[in-house]
Amino acid sequence: MPKQQTAWQSLGDSKSLNWRTHILFGFPAMGVGVAFDLPRLGGEPAPWLVLTSLALAVTIITIEGLSQLLGKSSWQKPRPITVAGILVLAGFFRGATFMVAGGALEMVPPSDLGFRLVGGPVFTLTVYLLMNSLVAAHLAQRQLAAELELERENLEFSKRSFEGELVRLRDAQILRVRESIIPAVWELGKLLRDAQLSKNASRAIQALRELNDNVVRPLSHNLTKSFELPTLSKSQTQLTQLGQFVLPSHISFNRVLQLGTLIPFILIMSYSTASVLSGPFIALLVLAAALVLFSSQIWLWRKLLGNRELPLIVAFALSLVVAFQLGFSVSLLTAFPILELPPRIVTQAIAFFIVTMTLMFGLAVTGLQRDRSIQELEQVVEDLRLLNTKLRQRVWLSQKTLATELHGSVQAALNASAMRLAQLEHPTEQDLDRVKQDIDHALSKLGREDYLAGESFEDLVEQICELWDSTCDINYQVSARASQILAENSGTAYCTLEVLREAVNNAIKHGQPQRIKIDIDSSSELIDLRIENDGSAIQRSSFGLGSQIFAELTLEYSLRGAGPIVFEAKLPISQVEPEPQP
Repeated sequence: MPKQQTAWQSLGDSKSLNWRTHILFGFPAMGVGVAFDLPRLGGEPAPWLVLTSLALAVTIITIEGLSQLLGKSSWQKPRPITVAGILVLAGFFRGATFMVAGGALEMVPPSDLGFRLVGGPVFTLTVYLLMNSLVAAHLAQRQLAAELELERENLEFSKRSFEGELVRLRDAQILRVRESIIPAVWELGKLLRDAQLSKNASRAIQALRELNDNVVRPLSHNLTKSFELPTLSKSQTQLTQLGQFVLPSHISFNRVLQLGTLIPFILIMSYSTASVLSGPFIALLVLAAALVLFSSQIWLWRKLLGNRELPLIVAFALSLVVAFQLGFSVSLLTAFPILELPPRIVTQAIAFFIVTMTLMFGLAVTGLQRDRSIQELEQVVEDLRLLNTKLRQRVWLSQKTLATELHGSVQAALNASAMRLAQLEHPTEQDLDRVKQDIDHALSKLGREDYLAGESFEDLVEQICELWDSTCDINYQVSARASQILAENSGTAYCTLEVLREAVNNAIKHGQPQRIKIDIDSSSELIDLRIENDGSAIQRSSFGLGSQIFAELTLEYSLRGAGPIVFEAKLPISQVEPEPQP
């Protein structure tokens, strides 16, 4: 996810000061010559357009040349001070261009020297800082939108392939088990055929016992301990509309009227303008008056409209109204002779604020889009976490039932066959065929799932309570909605039961409580489990099997408190049910 940067940090980025910022800088740079210099110094519009165009070209060439010279495109970390130095130097050359070219054309008097050499760097640095903030916010939003679109596509793919991935995983587990057992079963079949000829089943009996002890039992134990979670993956396709910018329908006016951005920019421009008109000392008075005037007005506008969510068109229209009002309020400053501000400054201020508020509105819209993209991306990530937890549950259930089948049906078939053959002095062909049928039948059941073995969730919880009734008083409550979900979804019910069982066992074993209260509820796509006991706190220094069960089966869990002790867990509700039993 793109890291959000401040305006100062984004200025020092290796991708700052690009063609977008040059284009945006060009509008106020050209406007200054027509709206400020032409009324102040006089002359014809055409020469001023040529002069300002030349100054703009010198500024951009200086920025690009110094950026190349310093290798800015290869910077790994932001260098805002270095970039600020580039802008100050470019502003100095901009001012020098006005003095040299403007002086040659008799358009700029020598008295403008101080203003040009100081005002040029100040203007260039402040305007580029603002324009670069707008561009950086837009690019960050585009990057977020691209990442969001990719994550959405991955999530949709994961949802579509969820069932197929589970089937693939279960088949892979069963294949692994069969590959471990089949060679021994094939050898057993050969020995059974030999026994039919020799009427001696001793070697077959030994093979049955070895198959049980050396293959099936270790394999079932291994399945209960190991846990392999596959990774849902896909080929990265080319998306056709990455970073699509969609305008929001509403926006808060507080986003537009940012005091921290507006006031410094206004004050810098106020001082720069006043210094050329009246000198540096009068400019300080103008700066103080502007600080009070504009800060109070912006603060009042924020109080009046700040928190309201306004339609985008209405908000933009109000931004222009605020711009006009702020610019017109400069007429209050012209009423004070000591400030030496000419009447034309009001028109120039109105134009300045219209441009500034338009830029601030663009920043606000881009920032809103970025924030919304971040929220949507966080939601997608949370959905992926939920989906991943469901997958972990199903993998755990698949391995658990497969291990149980090996431990139960297959081992029982092998033990029963060995015992039956051992009791027969001369086994018949039918006896040996029955051994093969029993083993084949047990192996054919591998992978079939019956999580609760036909019992209800409440019955199994009741059995846990009865198991500990002489040690601890356990009460439980299942909400109607949770009860319905657990009744309809045996996989979720079994996972919830295992987490509950482990939490209760831990509490009783380590905390020795007298009472335990269990509450089970549901919300959205989750089962909410809460277990409270009056025992002592559990001190565990290592990651044990119980913690592994919690991590594999829950979306999140916590254990806190020191009287009462509270265990809480959230388990996703899986929508995938086991195949029906024949």
